[in-house]
Amino acid sequence: MKKFLPLFILVFSAAAFGQIDSPQNDKTDDIKEKASLLNLSKPVVKMDGDESALKQAGDESVVKRPGDESAVKRSGDESVARVLDDELTILGYTVPARLSILGDVGRENNWNRKTIFKGHSDPKNQKRNRGIISWQGTRLKKLNSYLKQEGLLDRGDDTELRGMARFMHSELQADYPDVYNELTTAKDTKSASNALQKYIKYVPKRPYNSPDPDFKVRKNAVWAKKAKAMGLGQPSDSESTKAQVHSPDGDPTKAASDS
Repeated sequence: MKKFLPLFILVFSAAAFGQIDSPQNDKTDDIKEKASLLNLSKPVVKMDGDESALKQAGDESVVKRPGDESAVKRSGDESVARVLDDELTILGYTVPARLSILGDVGRENNWNRKTIFKGHSDPKNQKRNRGIISWQGTRLKKLNSYLKQEGLLDRGDDTELRGMARFMHSELQADYPDVYNELTTAKDTKSASNALQKYIKYVPKRPYNSPDPDFKVRKNAVWAKKAKAMGLGQPSDSESTKAQVHSPDGDPTKAASDS
């Protein structure tokens, strides 16, 4: 019996240690399993080329929507168009000519007073432009000289706007008589806008502009239509009277369509 006692103790001890080790192994496995689950719950880190995808996703909130165009149109100062339309009417410009001019002024400077009075850089030749139709070079010097003589230079108000319209009128008559005649006799905005392009000398093609059937380029059309929606570019009292005189039944609309 004494001989087998050490052996019995050894076997009992081994069994005891086995019972103790078993829960430890289970616990270790359980910890590993939980760690794996935790790793699965972590977000995948984007690397290298994926970073651009993340940036694009984060920039989605600032992507321009179709409605942004109307927001741009609303950014213009409508009083600029109202003042110019009134002055152009006084100077005797017709409906097609006035609408076309307002469209060109919008295309040039978005009816923005700061851009008109302070000037901006020409996107093509980088020269400094100023005024309602973006005069530059020698023509800009003549504009400023005219406004200074009239006491309007750098006033930055409606009187300077009107002065710019009057300078345009005199410049057309003196330096561009053929264009002036084409503009003032135009029967529609298409003809008037074609004449103005020769006078303003902007680039009507891409990448600066895209074509429009009624106002030469699309940007002109956007602003001209905005002006019309504001009630601008309408027949003056004298134009309405002339139309009625030339119409057999006194209908100015019929007289215009028959001409």
